[in-house]
Amino acid sequence: MNFTCSFFNKPSLQSNRCYRSQTKSLKKLEEATAARAVAFAAASRGECTETLRNRIRELEAEGKKLTMDMKVKEDQIRELELKVQELRKYKENEKDTEVLMSALSAMQDKTQHLENSLSAETRIKLDLFSALGDAKRQLEIAQGQILQKDQEIKDLKQKIAEVMAVMPSITYSAATSSLSPVSPHYSSKFVETSPSGLDPNASVYQPLKK
Repeated sequence: MNFTCSFFNKPSLQSNRCYRSQTKSLKKLEEATAARAVAFAAASRGECTETLRNRIRELEAEGKKLTMDMKVKEDQIRELELKVQELRKYKENEKDTEVLMSALSAMQDKTQHLENSLSAETRIKLDLFSALGDAKRQLEIAQGQILQKDQEIKDLKQKIAEVMAVMPSITYSAATSSLSPVSPHYSSKFVETSPSGLDPNASVYQPLKK
């Protein structure tokens, strides 16, 4: 468009018209420029909005992923905490087991000591019972021997009494002052036939008192 106008070839009214025409043209140009700027800005804003939307979607996706990862990590942390608690319980149980094993070992040692003591006491008791049995047997033998000796003494006393009863008596005659034997009170047949348990070689027999 040609906006030039010759002021020398036309009167002033025409100049005014030309000025107004130029002003309108400038205004239209400005409006067109503004419209293009608005359109460009709108286009730019549309592109920015789409970019922002895409970025927001990406961030939302990353946020969801991070949330899921965080949930997984929290689950892993809970599992680890449970394992730690189990390990602590196992450690406490292990300590309790060590204490119980120590107590069991001490009880076994004490039991072994008691068994050894009981075995020694049992051996001593068996020895004592054996010695007591021997003493009883010896006592029974001694008692039997004593009874036998008592019976022998009784028999000997009886034989001595019998001998004393049958001994001959001697009388003295005062007139003649001579000894005259008195006839015995037993027969010669009894003396010859009656056996005696006295020792003929013994020098003295002393009667025992009953």
